[in-house]
Amino acid sequence: MSVLLHLSPRLRAIISSPRRVLGIAHASSSTALPVLTLYTKDPCSLCDQAKARLQPFQGQFHLQEVDITAPENAHWFELYRYEIPVFHFQDQFLCQNRIDTDLLKRALAQYAAQPNECQS
Repeated sequence: MSVLLHLSPRLRAIISSPRRVLGIAHASSSTALPVLTLYTKDPCSLCDQAKARLQPFQGQFHLQEVDITAPENAHWFELYRYEIPVFHFQDQFLCQNRIDTDLLKRALAQYAAQPNECQS
């Protein structure tokens, strides 16, 4: 994705590494909806604004919020403490600092176009 080109090489490497975090719920394999993960903390006014911008997409994905200040999420705190809100779509970096709704629309369209045995 072209968005990754704006990140430092270190940040790109960390984002690309497998997820090794406890306490992050994922959608079950039986669901047809993709997972949009929001890395956030409380309070976060930018995160609240981003969630409000997601309202038109309600029902098109499962929103998982990860509190980066939780002890089990120390890795994400180190990575994103100055960047939230950060969004991952299906465990892949999507955008940071604000929700890019055009990018989200494209990700949702690509997801819907993929053949998926779980979708019926």
